[in-house]
Amino acid sequence: MMTKEYISYISAAIFVLYGLLAAKWIFIGLGLILVFVGLADRLQSKK
Repeated sequence: MMTKEYISYISAAIFVLYGLLAAKWIFIGLGLILVFVGLADRLQSKK
């Protein structure tokens, strides 16, 4: 089963790839935010 962390990483990858291909900086920014959300979920789950 996919956890929230992995869904964040997959969404981030999609946003960053689209942002790079379409040269849209907002999607690259959204992808980076989702990476940080995934990292925060990982750190919270380890506690």
